[in-house]
Amino acid sequence: MFTVILLSDAAKSIFEPARVYFEPFIESGQIALCDWDQSHKARNLREAVPGLPDLIKGKPAWRAVVIDHPRNYIPAASGGARDPENPFDFVSNTDPSLSLEESPYALIRIAHMLLGYPQISAQYFEPYLQYEDGETGEAVSGHPRQLLVDFMEANNVSLDLHGMPESPDDSEWFALAATTIGQSHHHVRRLFREVPYGIEAQQIHADLVQRYDMREIRPSEVVFLSTRAPVTQDERAELRRAWRTDGSHVPTRFVERNDYPPMSRFAVFDLVEPENSAYEQDQLKFWLSALATAINQLPPGGFQADRLYRIDVELAKEGLGEMLNEHLSRLGSVRERLDRIMRSPSLDPEHKPKDLLRGVETPVIFEDLGGDELKVSTTGYGLAGDKPREEHSRWVSDVRTVSATAALFMRKPKRAVARGVGNARQLARMAPDGENPLSDIAREEMQDELAKRLGDLVVPTTADILDQRRMSDVIREGDLQVRKFIEQRMRTVTIRAALSITVGVWLIVFVPYLLQAWNHGSSSIAQVTGILILVLALVGITAVGVLASMKMRLQARVRAFNDGLTAEVYAVKSGADAFAGFLAEFVTYRRGAERLRSSERQRASQAAHRRRLRVLRERVGEKILEEKEIVRGIGVPVQMHLVADSAYYFDPTADDIEMQLFGFPPGETVMPFNRSGEFIDAPYDFMTKLTLERLPVYETAVEHDGGELA
Repeated sequence: MFTVILLSDAAKSIFEPARVYFEPFIESGQIALCDWDQSHKARNLREAVPGLPDLIKGKPAWRAVVIDHPRNYIPAASGGARDPENPFDFVSNTDPSLSLEESPYALIRIAHMLLGYPQISAQYFEPYLQYEDGETGEAVSGHPRQLLVDFMEANNVSLDLHGMPESPDDSEWFALAATTIGQSHHHVRRLFREVPYGIEAQQIHADLVQRYDMREIRPSEVVFLSTRAPVTQDERAELRRAWRTDGSHVPTRFVERNDYPPMSRFAVFDLVEPENSAYEQDQLKFWLSALATAINQLPPGGFQADRLYRIDVELAKEGLGEMLNEHLSRLGSVRERLDRIMRSPSLDPEHKPKDLLRGVETPVIFEDLGGDELKVSTTGYGLAGDKPREEHSRWVSDVRTVSATAALFMRKPKRAVARGVGNARQLARMAPDGENPLSDIAREEMQDELAKRLGDLVVPTTADILDQRRMSDVIREGDLQVRKFIEQRMRTVTIRAALSITVGVWLIVFVPYLLQAWNHGSSSIAQVTGILILVLALVGITAVGVLASMKMRLQARVRAFNDGLTAEVYAVKSGADAFAGFLAEFVTYRRGAERLRSSERQRASQAAHRRRLRVLRERVGEKILEEKEIVRGIGVPVQMHLVADSAYYFDPTADDIEMQLFGFPPGETVMPFNRSGEFIDAPYDFMTKLTLERLPVYETAVEHDGGELA
């Protein structure tokens, strides 16, 4: 049956050397170790043993073995002392009645969590006297003092009751009443009646039952195992106990006094102190006893509930010594190999930063970007601002078209740059050549070189190549210049009015001359008229020249606008190489930084590996000492021989290295249980017998006022 093992914090302190004996059975699924929170904060099973539901999921039945080592137990509060003979009996628990409160002891709390809180019965048993009336034959019962007083009054009997105890339930009253009343009546006897708990106590009990209610399947059996110091019996005390024939010779009631649930099984192992030379051997036997208990359902006749047993296991000394000597030889070979590995020098290969920071080509190609369409036509402008079409509206339309085209134009190189950046990131993520850690000198040189390159990358020369805002600024400034000039241009009406005024002024100026020439004859008229026509022609030519000049200046501003756009297009197209250079520097820096980080990781990994080897080497040394003590303790000489590396290969980096090195093959035999003729599975072949001996443990004192044990 599947068994869950719960180790107390104290038991964990001595468990690690024995873990390898349990591992094969854990891997086979026969047993499992589960963490146990012994603090007062863990008030129910899911808090105390949170991993239990997952372990027993799908199991139709299971057992629990709870292991404790009270000599390493430090009570959190006073009153944590235990009976030296029985470590499951806490000295402060003296009342055999249910305490109806949460136990301050983790061992008792886990018993309640696994098996439930004990059922409530009578609070106590009250003694009373009963007799059969000699005349009527009726049964009369009551307290002995009251019955005695009534008998004396009814029969005129006078007794000296001075010096009798105050309590009417004292045994002296029972004796006097039985003697006196028995002279006249029959069947005088002392009986007991149950006194039930009150309603409040019953509610407290119901709450405790609810707290320890288990939603999972309860274990079919719970075995409590504990170590204890070997008990030295006092021969005189044993002799006195053997001669006792009265009620003071009472078997222990530690189950009731400590509120253990019924059907709990208890066993102790006598473990010598660590200073004793047999400590390692005893410790091994204790854990092997626990393992045998965990993988076997022990016959109930030899391991009864609510009793205290002493558990032990017998080992085949010759077989165990031979196996341990062979294992010691292998461990000696392992230790020698670990020493060679740790002594081998670790040489750092020499590297130069220029070798590690080789340039990586990251091309950025701007193809089919266009840009020739980013211009405004300089043709189609007339001498007037509104002929052949209105210049302001035309310019606004042209600028809007150019702005939209510029936005589309700027997206193309951005996509090309994005592809280049993606390629650069891919290259930057590629593992750098070489995984060996850098030497201290190479690492410092690499750090200096990377710091220098980082300074160049902080403010890249390519930062404004794809600056769409700058393109917008060029368009906005050019647009402002052209608009200002367009606003200065004259419209047709203005030109006509100006020409009319100019011609009118000149005509007015020439009217006196025409009149004077009229008086002088036709030749004078012709001469003045010719001058007038010449003046008017000069005025017209001048006006046309001024308008043509303004048109040309407008076209010059439009061309300047186009030149600004052309320069931006050229700057964008010529930025491909600059971007490629920048990304190459970026990739080189990133790969160099990754190489530096990889080196640090490798150095840390190597340091951790060497630390692990040192810990493993120390663990092997400790194991050799432990097993040597066990071999000496069973009276077998230690014999270690050389084992070739090729005959015993192991991987020091394996996760299960301790199991590889320290584990033993599980047994395939059975061993006898007690002297019953029954057999159980032997965890290992060198185990020859498991014994459980019932211990005669008794109560230390008995009270006589009602039979309550103290």
